[in-house]
Amino acid sequence: MRLPLLFLAATLCASSAAAQTCLHGSTETDKEKARKRAALQLVRRLHTAQAMHVQRTKKFVPLEALDVDTDAVQGFTVRLTTDGTSYMLLVKDTTDPCGFAYASFDDGLIFTGHAVGAKVE
Repeated sequence: MRLPLLFLAATLCASSAAAQTCLHGSTETDKEKARKRAALQLVRRLHTAQAMHVQRTKKFVPLEALDVDTDAVQGFTVRLTTDGTSYMLLVKDTTDPCGFAYASFDDGLIFTGHAVGAKVE
C-alpha cells in the first residue's frame, strides 16, 4: 500500500499549477470535456482488462501486458503500478497546467483531482 500512495503523491504534485489557467475548470471547452470523457473511458477499459486477466490468472499485470491502446487519448499519460495482488492506476492530463488526473485502485473506484495548490475555478 505504501508504493501506490507515494506514487500518487509524487505524480500529482506540481509547483507551477497555481499560476496557470486550468483546462478542466468552470471554463472547460467542449474539446477538453471530450478529452476528459475519453480518458475516463480509458480508465474503465483498463479496469475491465485487469478484471478479465485476474479471472484467468489470479493476478494483476503490468500495463504492457494489457491489450488496451493507451495512446488513444491525446495528451494523457497512463501509469499503472502492480505487485500482482493489487494495482494503482493514474491517467493524467499532461497538457493541463493544473495537473488534472483520474486515479484508481483495483477496487474499481475512480477518483478525480488536480495538483495540490492548483487554483481550479
